[in-house]
Amino acid sequence: MKKSLGKRWRASEELGDLVFVTGMGSPCTRYIVQKEINKITKRITERRALEAVKNNTEPEVFRHAHPHLFRHTFATRCFEVGMEPKVVQSLMGHSNISTTLNIYTHVLEEKRM
Repeated sequence: MKKSLGKRWRASEELGDLVFVTGMGSPCTRYIVQKEINKITKRITERRALEAVKNNTEPEVFRHAHPHLFRHTFATRCFEVGMEPKVVQSLMGHSNISTTLNIYTHVLEEKRM
């Protein structure tokens, strides 16, 4: 994409290697990401509603998600695969380890047992 747009590519040099960008290379804001999540959530909800009608059952509720949710998921998955807490803290950009451990890390039900 970057090559095909040439000089029209908007990403500055320091942001040139971002993974999630707009079609012109600008960083994706949380509003852009939220819009895409909402589209996906709507499609899932519609599919579940259709399946429920076909099966004469109640549709499963698909919870609304916010982009910030992915930070919590990332931290939790890091710990599940055995990453050291200080490494996760550094990756998350937290100045205090208790923020990483007490706010961003969640225990899945199957891990509790």
